[in-house]
Amino acid sequence: MPRPQWSGNDRIYWLEDADATGPNPPKSVLVSAQLDGTDKRTHLRFTRAEEASISPDGRWVAFNEQYNAWVTALPALGAQTVDIDLGGAALPLGRLTRDGGEWVNWADGGSTITFIWGKSYRRVAFDKALPVPKPDGEDEKKGDKKDAKKEDKKDEEKLPEATTIEIALTVSRDRPSGTVAYTGARLVTMKGDEVIQNGTIVVTDDRIASVGPSSSVKVPAGAKVVDLSGATVIPGLFDEHAHLHYSTLDIFPQRPWKYAANLAYGVTTTHDPSASNQEVFGQSEMVEAGLMTGPRIFSTGYILYGADDPGRAIVNSLADARHHLKRMKALGAFSVKSYMQPRREQRQWILRAAREEGMLVVPEGGGDLEADMTYVIDGHTTVEHALPITPLRKDIIELLAKSGTAYTPTLLVAYGGISGDKWFHQHYDLWKDERLAKFVPQGIVDGLGRIRSIMATDPADWHHLDVAASAKDVMHAGGRVNLGAHGQMQGLGPHWEMWAFVQGGMTPLEAIRVATRYPAETLGLDRDLGSIEAGKLADFVVLEKNPLEKIENSETVRLVVKNGRAYRPDDLRRSGS
Repeated sequence: MPRPQWSGNDRIYWLEDADATGPNPPKSVLVSAQLDGTDKRTHLRFTRAEEASISPDGRWVAFNEQYNAWVTALPALGAQTVDIDLGGAALPLGRLTRDGGEWVNWADGGSTITFIWGKSYRRVAFDKALPVPKPDGEDEKKGDKKDAKKEDKKDEEKLPEATTIEIALTVSRDRPSGTVAYTGARLVTMKGDEVIQNGTIVVTDDRIASVGPSSSVKVPAGAKVVDLSGATVIPGLFDEHAHLHYSTLDIFPQRPWKYAANLAYGVTTTHDPSASNQEVFGQSEMVEAGLMTGPRIFSTGYILYGADDPGRAIVNSLADARHHLKRMKALGAFSVKSYMQPRREQRQWILRAAREEGMLVVPEGGGDLEADMTYVIDGHTTVEHALPITPLRKDIIELLAKSGTAYTPTLLVAYGGISGDKWFHQHYDLWKDERLAKFVPQGIVDGLGRIRSIMATDPADWHHLDVAASAKDVMHAGGRVNLGAHGQMQGLGPHWEMWAFVQGGMTPLEAIRVATRYPAETLGLDRDLGSIEAGKLADFVVLEKNPLEKIENSETVRLVVKNGRAYRPDDLRRSGS
């Protein structure tokens, strides 16, 4: 979104996308016009700049490109459009950051450039921002070097010294107090294959204090007792590949409907492997602070994209990979998504840098089986999306099972055939689901539910069934399979994904494990999440009917307990309030 501004004259400046010509990717251009919109002119043409800020005297531009902050000259009005290429601009060009810098601006009358990354606000003196010109001929005397050496030299270049102010805003984490005993329910704990037919869960504050058969669990004196006789309790659902489709950038809605829809259907934790940096990490913190209602929000932030795009993550060395991992960690990511990086060595650099930073890598192969197999062999955390062939044979099944790399097949958008969500659009009357209608905009429900086309008439045509069957084989061989609903239908989609696993041959108990414990284990969160056990966070879903008898009963949500707080699914009011 452009940031229009005046700069010491009667013109307004802003950044906009330029039209692509031929095979060339679109560029961004700095333009200006008079206040009445006339006399529009183009001043600078950037390769991928996403924001630009004009100095008060109108002679300089601070800008953000490739996630970093830069500064260059602004030619006088009337001059030709000048191309700004980070590899060698025609104008003076100064680099201000290497591990991230955005929201570039000017202060102190133009003598200081400011920018932000993560929780750091930084100030650089403008007179130190541009590189000192080298004497003529100095570069030629050094001779040519290999590209790798040039990259190392480039990485060693000193940046201008910045004054850093750490933004230290502390807000209490939302945490209930008191003790509640949930009694008399069937407990599908996900502690192995354990099913307790008449069980009690005692929750103190936000954690499970004790759990077991009602005959052996003592309810503390003074505890609130909630009778769940006849109900079934499963752990809170964990969508490991949840797309919550962010679109507001830095303007946060007070109540994101996608968050509400997921929580109302028992999804208590999500991991979004492609999201807006400007939104997802801030909103995640707001949920944790109780300022927004929704599931826990974990995310990679924006993908480490290898294709030509304004948000491209250029990785030409291990040093580049390290910078990308550091900048994402500074924003709040504990995982990154390596996506469409064309060379294996680039993906290996990202993986090595992630290990150095203690981060996870959840790549997507884009339907390329050979690339997917290198992800597994190289030791990535997961393979996201379906492998593009079915059925999987013994070699691939055993490789996945024994590698430690988890498989998230996203059945609702499975590669290689008709996606699984189409089966549910064709067989499920979306517009009749009253709870869905309360949280999901009518245009989305009607657009997917009321406008139908016959995608397939023979069960053999439904590709997601074959993908699910192969995922079952991976799990039976000892591998870990995760639920990932891909945001195809917020809230209800994770249930469809579970049902589709059962369509492929899993038992309901196995499908529930794929939707709870396995994602928590995959992302290293199983100390707190994924099962109903003493000491873990109190995350569980109370169902009216037994999903072990029929997996579609997972949708019969009576109560959602997340972080010790109980919510009624029809309106997300806290139980008892």
